Amino acid sequence: MNYNHTNSFPSSPRLRGSSCPSCLRGLVRLHRDNRGTVAVTFLLALPIFLFIICILTQYALLVNARMGLERAVMAAGRSAVTSLPTDPDVDYVQGDDNVRRAAWMALEPLSPQATDIASDAQDVVTAMQNLGVSVPSTYAARYSYAQAATTIEWVRVDNNDVPLSEPTWQPLDFAENVGQRIKLTVHYKFYLNVPALRSLPGFGQDDTVAGISGKFLTLNASYIVQLTHGREAGVNNAQ
Repeated sequence: MNYNHTNSFPSSPRLRGSSCPSCLRGLVRLHRDNRGTVAVTFLLALPIFLFIICILTQYALLVNARMGLERAVMAAGRSAVTSLPTDPDVDYVQGDDNVRRAAWMALEPLSPQATDIASDAQDVVTAMQNLGVSVPSTYAARYSYAQAATTIEWVRVDNNDVPLSEPTWQPLDFAENVGQRIKLTVHYKFYLNVPALRSLPGFGQDDTVAGISGKFLTLNASYIVQLTHGREAGVNNAQ
């Protein structure tokens, strides 16, 4: 039996040499050409890289805001020790203002500039300038935002830090009783200023604070202090 050993398969383009069609030779050259590969890879990875940078930046800002809020609630607590009266009949309103103002001043560095300047901000700037303090030009605007974005509340607590149930503070014989314990809580609406994260659903809440619209994240901090009776030494016949 005779076999025909003639190769019935077409020769490859490499073996055919110059007989390869021009279009096929172009495809071969395109397959072997790797120019621009690094640029394409970089362009594909760049959005992911920038998004990670945005996440790290916003996280760092949140950590800084959290530390600033802790300082603010401690400043409010120190003010409450001597400014917050335990007797509502003794200078009650001014004591409230002193506590809140201490927190607002501590939160000013974390705050963006409000569009409207509060009258209390102008009073604070004037008082600081009268003391010889150099006040930045943006201080009043940032203070105004802190004032609008902050809520401060306090409640009396017992020795186990459990809130007391009585609706009002009853006057005490301050010469014979220790200071009352209170728990201060500061709520601050932190402005999320990294653009990439403001578009994420579920991250922050849409709101408008002090003329600034965007997304905000509410941060909370609490602090327990024991009040003194220095401001009320003359109450209830105490000397």
